[in-house]
Amino acid sequence: MGWVKRWQSKNIVIDPNNPSALGVCDESGFVFNHKDLVKQMEWRGDNLVWTGLMVGPQYLDKPQEQNRPPLVKDDPRPVQNPRPPTPYTDPEYPVVDPFPEIETKLEVESFYDDNQPPYGPPSYVLPYSNIPTPGWNDPDPVPPYPQLLAKLNKINWNW
Repeated sequence: MGWVKRWQSKNIVIDPNNPSALGVCDESGFVFNHKDLVKQMEWRGDNLVWTGLMVGPQYLDKPQEQNRPPLVKDDPRPVQNPRPPTPYTDPEYPVVDPFPEIETKLEVESFYDDNQPPYGPPSYVLPYSNIPTPGWNDPDPVPPYPQLLAKLNKINWNW
């Protein structure tokens, strides 16, 4: 049988009395006995799924575990009619404020200079702001509505 010598390789065993089918490995391209080819699997979701490749046993890849989604435990069951503990306060022990001098100092002092607005130097002030700021006079107050209309009417809107 001359045709048997043609397919001789370390991956093929041919019995002349009981011949079997041959198949090509999709990964390497080498010829194997068809019964020896193995399905290539991979993780998709929680299941191993066949990729459609038939490969020789030595070219079989182990499915990557990092493609598998992590196992997440369920949330604990809620407690019916929960009773959270209340903190104990001793009636004999008075509650003492640890920083009373800081609180009084903050109440007395002002963070703003009387001549500057609290939101930055006058260059950041909008030209028509109606926000009243205590201790600061707006250098450019909003003009009355008829004056604003008169200014708008003077503008030439022809492009």
